[in-house]
Amino acid sequence: MEDRYSNEEFQYNSDDRYTPAKKTGSRFAAGFLAGAFCTLCVCVLIIGGMLLAAGKFRIPGIPFGGPSVTVTPPETQADAQGNGDQTAPSGSAEQAPQAGSAYAPDGAEFSKEFENKITEINQYIDSMFIFPIDKDKMLDEAVKGYMNGLGDIYSSYYTPEEYKETLDDSDGNYVGIGVVVQQDANTNAVKVMNVYPGSPAEAGGMQNEDIIIKVEGEDIASWSLNDVVKAIRGVEGTPVNVTVYRSGEEIEISMVRKGLTKITVESEMLEDHVGYIRLTEFDAVSVDQMRKAIGELQAQGMERMVLDLRDNPGGLLTTVVTLADDFLPQANIFYFKDKAGRRTDYNSEQSQIYTGPMTVLINGNSASASEVLSGTLKDNDRALLIGEQSFGKGIVQSFYPLSDGSGIKITTSHYFTPLGTDIHGVGITPDIEIKDDRNTEEDEQLVRAVEEVKKLK
Repeated sequence: MEDRYSNEEFQYNSDDRYTPAKKTGSRFAAGFLAGAFCTLCVCVLIIGGMLLAAGKFRIPGIPFGGPSVTVTPPETQADAQGNGDQTAPSGSAEQAPQAGSAYAPDGAEFSKEFENKITEINQYIDSMFIFPIDKDKMLDEAVKGYMNGLGDIYSSYYTPEEYKETLDDSDGNYVGIGVVVQQDANTNAVKVMNVYPGSPAEAGGMQNEDIIIKVEGEDIASWSLNDVVKAIRGVEGTPVNVTVYRSGEEIEISMVRKGLTKITVESEMLEDHVGYIRLTEFDAVSVDQMRKAIGELQAQGMERMVLDLRDNPGGLLTTVVTLADDFLPQANIFYFKDKAGRRTDYNSEQSQIYTGPMTVLINGNSASASEVLSGTLKDNDRALLIGEQSFGKGIVQSFYPLSDGSGIKITTSHYFTPLGTDIHGVGITPDIEIKDDRNTEEDEQLVRAVEEVKKLK
């Protein structure tokens, strides 16, 4: 979870939330490896020089503090958002570890080697490089490369502008095209998970399962999700061209960015007083939207509920905790352990607003916060899970502001379901496994969920 957008936090960005998806082809794998190699080279060659030039060669300790009660800002999630689940920004100078602590880097030997290499490289740059140098850009790119060296797609560096946009996005309003995306951890492929109704993306013909391969004609195979999101978002009223891969062909879609408010909840009353609610992500606006949907369905006589978390990549920790509280009696929601092994529990507070029978739909794209909610409902015998094995993202990201207005998002803890299940890399197994046949118009999983919820007392 994040972070929000990502959208991992738990993850993420609102149009570009992210969570890893499944493999889509060797093209993306090759692009990812090449991009990773180049990024690491940039990091090694430049970061030391930039830090020296800035008079800040010594590498400070990484800020460490307990994440606040939130999950996933954008990143995650161009306008697209990505996956993940995240905690809200936290951390301060007082929380930064001291040199020599368990969390501070071993700087002596590393710094000397680093300094020697950068000094040598700078001699060549200063005497031989023929083009103008943008030192601010070099520093930002170097720090991004340094973070990429962690080998964790959920950990990122944000420039001051990007960090502000990430925080501003958490209120559910942004300028973009109106899609939720996730990024494959192995191939770097960026897949469209959800297209918002009434959005520029919908008007342009973008569809779920489209793979974004270019933005404004530039190949994005080696880009991070943050880079993709930044390129797609922009000023309201300005055009953006996105190329997607679909059914063996490349399709260029031209859209005009506009201001959007995320609609994360859809609902309707089905037969026999069964209410259906689909939650597409765990955003700051999701709690009010979910409670409104529940209230409207209850007013129509809802006696049972089907909660659809399929293709939901995650979102804010605070949101999933609040929503779990709406469905649970007093119980443990989940707990996590940080780097030091310290355990933090999140418990419901007996503020249920829906107490009736329910089934929950999940699939391989249900990740992070979706797995927290479905996992706690299963472990507390509150709901029957139906569908396919979930994605398996059992880690949480936290945001930390830096002194110059920039910020970082790093993976800070590992979470477990109430019964102690570690779902990272494994996922949650539904009580009833059933695949959806995409070649038919019928939604077989939803039909089964409705059948099963009618049997529950």
